Amino acid sequence: KDLLRHIVHACAWVALARPPSEAARVVGDGNLSAVRVLTKMLGLRGRRPLDDRARAALDAVGSCCRLVLGSGACENKDDWAKLRSSLPKLQKRKREERGGVHGTGSGDGVVSTGGAKELQEDVWMFGRVRLLNRRICAWRGRSQSDSRAHI
Repeated sequence: KDLLRHIVHACAWVALARPPSEAARVVGDGNLSAVRVLTKMLGLRGRRPLDDRARAALDAVGSCCRLVLGSGACENKDDWAKLRSSLPKLQKRKREERGGVHGTGSGDGVVSTGGAKELQEDVWMFGRVRLLNRRICAWRGRSQSDSRAHI
């Protein structure tokens, strides 16, 4: 349970870093970055089940990986690639499996890492990060004239 909470916290470091590539910047004597710490933590997780907050956080991190690795100039590409490969394969779940409207995760035997209101807020925030990253990827795929037309 504690490891899952720490994984969500490290996901926030990665998903909310601006620019996203900043999350892979190595600092300190231990040569650590948010990307490296999260990759290591995911390796320790094993096959434990995820609650809705962790699922949303990891989905947002996955969108960051796609965003950074899809850009032309990607620093620390190996770290990002390792993180992407260590992310669990998340499958869409039916609303009933998530524990109803609030998504507390109680219906699938997974212990939630917080209250229902906090969980909803975190899931919403990570969803917004994922949506923003998807739109940035789509924006990069447009021609210059198309991009200027939308400004």
